[in-house]
Amino acid sequence: GEVRAIGHILFDQLLFLHRAGFDAVEMSTDDSRAQADWQKALSEISVFYQDTHDGRDTILRRRHG
Repeated sequence: GEVRAIGHILFDQLLFLHRAGFDAVEMSTDDSRAQADWQKALSEISVFYQDTHDGRDTILRRRHG
């Protein structure tokens, strides 16, 4: 089923919610911004310390190759 985050979501939290398995976000109207801004938030960070289900390398894995 769907895993949905509800409430005030900051740009820097969106990517981590996605990486942790959330597949939907419900925001109040005062939190709504242009879709392009939210898409940008998903791509702003490219290096991670935490391992998650998305399969991206972590800093530790990159260092130890």
